[in-house]
Amino acid sequence: MVSIRFNRPAVAGLVAGLVLQAAPALAQSPGSRAAGMADAFVAVADDATSVYWNPAGMATGALFSLVVDYGEGRGHGDGPPGAPGRGETDARFIGFTIPPLGIAYYRLHRAVAVPERPAGTGVPDREDERRGVRGLTTTHIGATLAQSLGDAVVVAGTFGLLRGGVSQAVVRAPDDESAIGLAEGAVHESTRFGIDAGVMVTHGAWRAGLVARNLTTPSFDGPEPDRDPVRLAREVRVGGAWGAGWPACRGWWSRRMPT
Repeated sequence: MVSIRFNRPAVAGLVAGLVLQAAPALAQSPGSRAAGMADAFVAVADDATSVYWNPAGMATGALFSLVVDYGEGRGHGDGPPGAPGRGETDARFIGFTIPPLGIAYYRLHRAVAVPERPAGTGVPDREDERRGVRGLTTTHIGATLAQSLGDAVVVAGTFGLLRGGVSQAVVRAPDDESAIGLAEGAVHESTRFGIDAGVMVTHGAWRAGLVARNLTTPSFDGPEPDRDPVRLAREVRVGGAWGAGWPACRGWWSRRMPT
């Protein structure tokens, strides 16, 4: 069995609500198929995007899977510093799996522009239309190894290098999109090591998955040394699915762990 998929999802397919957020935020994850299932995909991941969503899932899919995927979105979201504003995001993915091995490259980008406020007031400075922009772009190159523990349980880990670029600047621009474009010139990049781990359990028509991401909590400094670095927090996600071919997900839970 072979799985080959090339996708460029519509903008609306990538803009989704992030878990445990009071307001909608910009999604930033690869895979149009996963975007429609939210975090429940951790129990369904059976193609090459499992390298990101749940490394253990690749052992339950096709003998060979190749996925090339690109998506972008615009809307309200939280930037790396946590300030709400208008932003943009895109996710690019190319990877293949030949269980028990997977190789993938993916790039995740998110940037948010927030109107600057004069000191001592809560009113945006509209005279010069200044906007503060902060963004994070991470490039991941990783290898995934999986191991079966009996007929029902698979454990796996993804190990790789992360190249992170933090952009931050205050610019004058007529709109948020223009401001984000201008701020891309002020980027500080650094390289870190990352580890993700996953478990997949299958019993009859039931399937459950667990993934722990960013176990090394990689952090990236920005162009301004006095600003706090952008840190990728540890995340634990659990998903459940039922049915032949795993088309239906019956429940999921996600938690961002403090660092």
